[in-house]
Amino acid sequence: MSTKFSPKLGLKLIKFLAIFMFISGLVGLIFGIIYYLDISQDLGNNSQSLLITLVKLYLPLLLLIGMGSWWLVLTEESRNLTLEEVNYQNLQLEQEIQQREQVENTLRQSKTKLKEQTKQLQQTLQELKQKQAELIQTEKMSSLRQLVGRVTCEINSPVGFIYGNLAFKKEYIKQLLILVELYQKYYPEPKAEIKEYIDYIDENIDSEFLKEDLSKLISSMTIEATRIRQIVQYLPNN
Repeated sequence: MSTKFSPKLGLKLIKFLAIFMFISGLVGLIFGIIYYLDISQDLGNNSQSLLITLVKLYLPLLLLIGMGSWWLVLTEESRNLTLEEVNYQNLQLEQEIQQREQVENTLRQSKTKLKEQTKQLQQTLQELKQKQAELIQTEKMSSLRQLVGRVTCEINSPVGFIYGNLAFKKEYIKQLLILVELYQKYYPEPKAEIKEYIDYIDENIDSEFLKEDLSKLISSMTIEATRIRQIVQYLPNN
């Protein structure tokens, strides 16, 4: 059966072997130097016992070196994992910050857009109120013109009738007064019934004042009717 190793485990083993071989080789070199120096000084008298001692020391040291090497590999891996986790957390934090900034920018844009829409809505509402007021005013003025037109027609008819007949009435009264004067001149002694009525008028009404007042009354009515017609001409007819 073939044993398959994961790439991470294989990499750890390679690192372990490299560290182990380096340290063990360095220790072996040191022991070799010690052994060489001892041989050169003692001329080989105790070389065999020294070699055995060094081997006995070297074997447990190899175990310690192996354990230390593996610890170094695990420590490095733990540090790398920690750095990767820190980098990952930093990346996550940066992404969250960016997302938050995007959300804040979106909220600011939405707030600005909402303010603009609210302002436009207020302007539209103000314009609508103004148009409504203008429409109401226009309707009021139209109703007022119609009312004034009807009133003008109602005034024009009687005023026109009065103004058109005043000249004739003035002439009728003038002729009637002349007739009365001629009657009084040529019939100074009327019948008893007429005389009683004339005496009653003379006693209660000043005939001379009546003649003068009638003339003034007709003239005043003519002037006032003329003024009314002039005023009515400035009013709308419809």
